[in-house]
This record gives sequence, C-alpha cells and structure tokens, in this order.
Amino acid sequence: MSPEQFLKFATRQLLLAQEVHCCYEAGPFGYSLHRRLLEMGIQNVVVRPQNWAEASKPTKLMPWHWCNGWIAT
Repeated sequence: MSPEQFLKFATRQLLLAQEVHCCYEAGPFGYSLHRRLLEMGIQNVVVRPQNWAEASKPTKLMPWHWCNGWIAT
C-alpha cells in the first residue's frame, strides 16, 4: 500500500469512527506521514523498530541494578 492509498484509507476510517488511532514503525523516510495523520486528526504513534536478533539474546542482571524490580543491562 502506498502512502497515498493509506491516507485515503485513513480518511474513510475517520468517517466511520469517532476516533482513529494508529501506529507505524519508524523508518528511513522521516515523519511526513506522521505529521499528515496528526493534521487529519488521527492519533498516531511512531514506534522504534525491534531488532529481533538482539531481543532474543539473554540479558545480564546485576544486584546493583535494583530499582523497584530487576533492570537488565
């Protein structure tokens, strides 16, 4: 789906709902789509991409990282 097609889809959603919320993964193309969605009245959140290879690595917990629970280093 192109950005233009998505904006048409989002416009239709605005006609069908009282509120529209969406999110998309941050990428190399900047925040122009985010700004456009906000201008349209859509609550949008840009999320950080997850590196699944890094996320699956075990973390090391140390006792001095205690702060209302264990915090991974």
